Amino acid sequence: VNYNVSFPLYAKGDVTGPAKQPLYAALTAEMPMKQGNAEEWREKLRGHGLSPTEDPEVLWNFEKFLIGRDGRVAARFSPATPPEDISLVGAIEVELAKAG
Repeated sequence: VNYNVSFPLYAKGDVTGPAKQPLYAALTAEMPMKQGNAEEWREKLRGHGLSPTEDPEVLWNFEKFLIGRDGRVAARFSPATPPEDISLVGAIEVELAKAG
């Protein structure tokens, strides 16, 4: 039932602000700027009455962090970057080609 773990499997966690989870603090510290058109996404959020964050904070839940084989952040992409975007696919292929 609980997969033999003692921590919550599903819990909401902060990804921005002073209470952000340590994972997101580390990711954004290592790669403070994102690739892709983040400003376009910020305008969409403003159009819905939301206040978007500024770098280095995570902008939205579709933001992408690419972690290399060495465990470091290899790239960071804005939420506006679709999964099939050539820059994202290319970055993944570069990381996969590196020796493990």
